[in-house]
Amino acid sequence: PQCDQGASQLRRLALVVAVGAGVVTLYLNGFRNPGDQPTPFFLFSHPLSYGYYVLVYMGSGLGAWSTPVSASWGAVGIVTFAWCSAWLWTRSPAHRHALLPWILLGLYGILSGLMTGIGRAGFGVGQALSSRYITISSLFWVSLIVIVVLAITRLLQDGAVSRTRALAVVAVTVPLFILAGVSYGASWTHAKAALQHHSAAFLQAGECLRYYNTAPDECLRILFPDATRVRES
Repeated sequence: PQCDQGASQLRRLALVVAVGAGVVTLYLNGFRNPGDQPTPFFLFSHPLSYGYYVLVYMGSGLGAWSTPVSASWGAVGIVTFAWCSAWLWTRSPAHRHALLPWILLGLYGILSGLMTGIGRAGFGVGQALSSRYITISSLFWVSLIVIVVLAITRLLQDGAVSRTRALAVVAVTVPLFILAGVSYGASWTHAKAALQHHSAAFLQAGECLRYYNTAPDECLRILFPDATRVRES
C-alpha cells in the first residue's frame, strides 16, 4: 500500500510539473522583446546579476529598504524552504499530503521570481523591490512559515531526537522568527513613508497638470516619462 501511495503521489507531482511546463510554454509562445527592453538572454550573459536579482525579489518583503538585506533574506528563505521540505518529505511520509500544497505555493513564488528576473533583471536589481513583486513573493513566505512549523512539530515528536538537539533547533528558530518580524516591521515603515511621498508627489503633479502648457517637464514626468505626450493628451 505504501508503494502504491508513493507512486500515486509521484504521478500527481509529474502532472503538476507537466502542467506548469505547458503554462510556461504557452506564456512564452510568440514572445517578442521590444527594442528598448533588456534581452531575456541577460540570464546567460550575467548569471550572477540575475541570481542576485532573484534573491532580492524573494526577500523584498522583509528588506524593502535595502537590496543586500532583501538578498540575504531571500537566500535564507530558499535554503530553509528546500531543507525543511526535503526533510519532511523523506522523514515523515504522513505529512506529504498536507505538505504538497504548501510546497507548490512556495514554488509558485520562486518560479515567479525566476520568470520576472528573465525580463526585468536588466533594468537593475533595485527594480526587484517594486511593491507589485512583494505581493507575489509574500506567498512564498506564507508557505515557508507553515512548512517550518510542520518540520519543528515533527522534530519535537520524534522520540529518537535528543532533548538537547530539539532545544537547539528551537533556540535557533525562535530568534530567526523574531528577527524576521523586526525586519518585516522595518519594511512596513519604509513602505508607508514611500507611499506618503508618492501620494504627495502625485498631488503636486495634479496641480501641474492644470497648467500643463507652462508646467515644468520634471513635474509632468511624475505622471508619465514623456512630458510631451502628457501635454498632447
